[in-house]
Amino acid sequence: MAGTKRIRNLTIITSLASITLGAYYEWLFVYIWGVIEEDVIFWGGISIVIGFVGILLLMLARFMQKTSEEFWQTVARIILALWHLGILLLQVIPTIIWLSGGMVSDKPYASKAVPWGAAPHILMIFLASVTMYQLLRKWSIAAKRV
Repeated sequence: MAGTKRIRNLTIITSLASITLGAYYEWLFVYIWGVIEEDVIFWGGISIVIGFVGILLLMLARFMQKTSEEFWQTVARIILALWHLGILLLQVIPTIIWLSGGMVSDKPYASKAVPWGAAPHILMIFLASVTMYQLLRKWSIAAKRV
């Protein structure tokens, strides 16, 4: 039971972090850096949507978990693991851009990205990885019992 609570809590934290990071890119980032590339704003919107989808998937998984059928519990774990994989993959490009010092604005006098800007993305990669590990570990333990 503790493993399920841990997965639920990590999924909630990952979802809220995705929404927060997306909101930062969607609104606050514009005020700090000025005019930015449309791709950056689009990424923020995707991050917000994916965060809300994570909360909905968690509710669906909770509903599927209450069924006594092992099949539906496995389906819920797979869906959550795929969602966390999507979160992880979504963070790769911004992390590379921040660490490489790429440009984050369309302005000709724009400043380069600073490496510490990758910290939230690295945190998201870590959260998604830990949660995926917990989901797949629990699944492999259940498979060994059979």
